[in-house]
This record gives sequence, C-alpha cells and structure tokens, in this order.
Amino acid sequence: MDVIYRDGKVFVTTTYEVAQTLRDDGYVQVSVLGVQVLLHRLVWEQANGTIPDGYVIDHINRNKQDNRLANLRLATRAENNCNSGLRSDNTSGVKGLSKRGILYVCNLKFGPEKRRASFYDVDEAKNWLTTNRAQMHGAFARS
Repeated sequence: MDVIYRDGKVFVTTTYEVAQTLRDDGYVQVSVLGVQVLLHRLVWEQANGTIPDGYVIDHINRNKQDNRLANLRLATRAENNCNSGLRSDNTSGVKGLSKRGILYVCNLKFGPEKRRASFYDVDEAKNWLTTNRAQMHGAFARS
C-alpha cells in the first residue's frame, strides 16, 4: 500500500482521498484501511521508515496541523519537550522564568540535567535563559 501526502491531503492511492479528523489535542488523525493513525507519524514514516523506539516526531514550528515533511523531525521525548510553548500557568510570559519576591528565578531542564539561577534584573534573567537554553537544548531551543 502506498500512502501519499500532497497539498495537505492523504491519499492511499492516487485515485481516492483518506478521511482526516482533527483531534481535541490538535493533532490530525487519519483512517487508513480502518486503522487510526496520527498524520505526522504517517508522513514521517513514509519518507524515513519506522520511528525508532524512544523517539517521537516533533513539529519544528509547533503547529500540530502543519504536517509537511520539512516541518517534522525525529526527537527524543526530552528534545520534544524543549520545543514546547509556554505553560498555561505561566505568569511571566517567558518560558522558564518566574518571580519569587524580588528575585527572577530561571529554571531549565534537559533530560536529567537541570540549571537554575536567580537575578534581581529581569533582563539579566532573560539573557541567562537565552544563553543557557541554546547551550542545553541546541536545535530544539525555544523561548
């Protein structure tokens, strides 16, 4: 069976289209021969083969509906977490930054590694986060 992804649509053959649904979590799901599959996983596997154990497919631009192969990459769970957005309970507007009294506290994590620093100045805290996030998260660094 050939599955083709073209112009935002999935085709099992070049003659008929596969139904797509948008899940509550924002991911696109398709039914291929009665089997429910996440579209981003299907697109990546058609181009690259089976996803290795311990890996997930990351949307580079964080848009779960953008399933172009150019927007997908193989990632560990820790790398995928680095590419997440702000938590819903974030009040600082900056990922990894919170205010504790008069201090701005920075927290970063990548797998087992953790880094923490405190600053009186918010701009110093943001600069520390930017620098350390780039060092720790590499290509997966997101503010």
